[in-house]
Amino acid sequence: ARSTYIGKAEGVTSDMRDCAEEETRRLAARLKDAYRKALASLPTSQRGLLREAQHAWIRYRGTHLLIHDATG
Repeated sequence: ARSTYIGKAEGVTSDMRDCAEEETRRLAARLKDAYRKALASLPTSQRGLLREAQHAWIRYRGTHLLIHDATG
């Protein structure tokens, strides 16, 4: 799907950026929906574990992005 969005930009950098942002929003919404469904499917006693795992993943993602940005 991403290549479809980028293809619509026809090589124009600002349009490519807009397409990437749109795709990021779309994927974030899908991820949020999947998380909500996973959380709802768990017994109450296990929901805290999923929340802890989610928070750990968010920290990892943030650190990974910082490293990626720093190394280009």
